[in-house]
Amino acid sequence: MFFMTKHIVDAIVLNFRRCLPYMWESKGLSLPVSTILIFSEVVTIPTALMFDLMALSFQKKDLPVLKEDFVDMSLTPSFKKKV
Repeated sequence: MFFMTKHIVDAIVLNFRRCLPYMWESKGLSLPVSTILIFSEVVTIPTALMFDLMALSFQKKDLPVLKEDFVDMSLTPSFKKKV
């Protein structure tokens, strides 16, 4: 399984969804941060794939290399609008 790659892709989706709410809340100031963050996650995908491919041989031998190293992105706190 591609655990690192899945984590990165899930993070991209999460950060993309949060980009506009953060932008509205910050009056646009957060947009450069969100854009650079998402871009850096996208360019990390090939490296994540490389690590996942290297880990496959261990995973086939029931060694959980990379399997338990990434928290599911569904566990991240939800966006809360500032009151």
